[in-house]
Amino acid sequence: MEDLISVIVPIYNTGCYLRKCVESILSQDYENLEIILVDDGSTDGTTVHLCDELAEKNDCIHVIHKKNGGSSSARNVGVENAKGEYVVFVDSDDYIEKNMLSSLFQDAKENDVRMVIGGMVIDGHKKIIRPDALPASARLDTKTALHYFLLGHWHSACTNLYHRSVFDELTFPEKESNEDYYFNFFAIRKVQSVYVDLNVFYHYVKREDSNTTARASLKNLDWVSHTEAIYNLIADDADLGMLMGEAEYQYLFSNIVLANKALLSLKDGYTEEADKLYKIVSSNLNISKKMLRKNTYLSNKYRTMGTFIANMSELYRWIIIKGLKVVKC
Repeated sequence: MEDLISVIVPIYNTGCYLRKCVESILSQDYENLEIILVDDGSTDGTTVHLCDELAEKNDCIHVIHKKNGGSSSARNVGVENAKGEYVVFVDSDDYIEKNMLSSLFQDAKENDVRMVIGGMVIDGHKKIIRPDALPASARLDTKTALHYFLLGHWHSACTNLYHRSVFDELTFPEKESNEDYYFNFFAIRKVQSVYVDLNVFYHYVKREDSNTTARASLKNLDWVSHTEAIYNLIADDADLGMLMGEAEYQYLFSNIVLANKALLSLKDGYTEEADKLYKIVSSNLNISKKMLRKNTYLSNKYRTMGTFIANMSELYRWIIIKGLKVVKC
């Protein structure tokens, strides 16, 4: 008999998307699964009612209603209640291909790994997110996987199949943004090898009101904090020392992207948080000028932007806000 897979769906006020999401899970050609809907304190009656309705109609669906604590909190609660040998996460406004679970499970078994990473497509943009630098689907040792991970090829937890043992003494950081990046670094570090499946199984539905499209705020600094923490960890770990360049790249990249995000928000209208965010990340880049010059992984585009911000932050700010040239990341 196939191992039980627990599919955890954190939910907050996404009733208009939830049915399609759950139907895509119920339609899987992998039969031995449980679906755990974690209602993270939704405030609209539609979402709460739909969760209960779906559970009443399907024995494999279980609902947990909890106080609002964020996506990480909902995922952690889901894992605590999961009975499966493997765990998958699906955001409640997204959906998956019918062969996602069977394909990732087969990858895990055939390649004897505790973590499998699949591809993602952004609906409406036809943008595929996957490690295209790899010539074909492949089994990677931890250090090779971390090399690609730190260079930004994949960060989402939703494209992945995890063996339950991955969650022993490892949880998603709560009340923080960019939690997938931080969690996956330690998940990859924990397992001995990772299998990467280049096929696209996951559909990310990009909403205008989602966290990823929201205006810049100081909460975005969690990304910088995470990249800095991982940079310091690698610097102190002789076994991972060969990944210093990749860790530097991710730290620089996070600051450059957030600098532009802050300015594009300011272009739409002044906010104190966006202003503070830009000052903080431009200062970080100023301190990191040597790193900017020497890092071999930065593209010429981002090195130029980073150097401009580091050395002439106010001029760069004026150019972007005045619209002489809008830089999008």
